[in-house]
Amino acid sequence: MKKIIRLTESELIKLVKRVIRETKEVDEMFGFKKRKKDGDEHYIKVKTWQGNHDVKFISDKEPKEVNGVVTFHVDKIEDNRQVKDVRNFQVRYFGQNTAKAGNHQVDISDGEQSRLIDKYFGGTISRGNK
Repeated sequence: MKKIIRLTESELIKLVKRVIRETKEVDEMFGFKKRKKDGDEHYIKVKTWQGNHDVKFISDKEPKEVNGVVTFHVDKIEDNRQVKDVRNFQVRYFGQNTAKAGNHQVDISDGEQSRLIDKYFGGTISRGNK
């Protein structure tokens, strides 16, 4: 059996605010976070890093491009499907098949190279200083 109820605008606003507040409380209580879409995470996949293959450097923040160099502030490193949190770790990408993590050079595969150029250089490479 359906029932029609009438609400004033102020009652509707209170109801909506209450639902939003209660949803936030439940999310905080159970540790739910907003699910990221594929494009929200910034990362670089490299062939090898410290003896491991197919490593992924992940950054939650938008990388910065200055003079043709894209700098990723890495938050996590994924290796063999295990994710490790890191701090103060930067990867600089120069628009070529290499990037630098600190003073270490890392190799990027051709497929990853194309993805990075499209995403961060708009399909064209501007050469920066190493």
